[in-house]
Amino acid sequence: MSAVIVLILRVLMTVSLYSFLAIALFFFLREMQQTIRQKENQHIPGILLQSEGVASKLFSQAEILIGRDPQNDLQLQDDTISARHARIFYSGNHWLVEDSYSTNGTYLNDERILSPTALVENDVIRCGKIMVRVAFQK
Repeated sequence: MSAVIVLILRVLMTVSLYSFLAIALFFFLREMQQTIRQKENQHIPGILLQSEGVASKLFSQAEILIGRDPQNDLQLQDDTISARHARIFYSGNHWLVEDSYSTNGTYLNDERILSPTALVENDVIRCGKIMVRVAFQK
């Protein structure tokens, strides 16, 4: 009977040790991801978006949402624009634009984009009928 108890105690001790290590690893990885995100956000260059009928806006955040919905960072009022039309984001030292599965598509310099595409100075993004010119903060 005592051998069974010892075996059960060993199994419980092993399970608790591996559980502790898994939890510690989870929190360690989460803390590392937060630190990396904070460092990326500190070095984001500004991007200036100029569009017809909307004042030019300078952004320094890592992600910019474009669309008709008032919760978007760049709100464009036009019936040809989806509620959440496109997303501009900073990744790997580059600004990229991607379509957010909009009805009428997103175009970069008159070419429809199907995947995240890098932006360069003076690029023109077309969302529906609205043109948005890109400039970078110097």
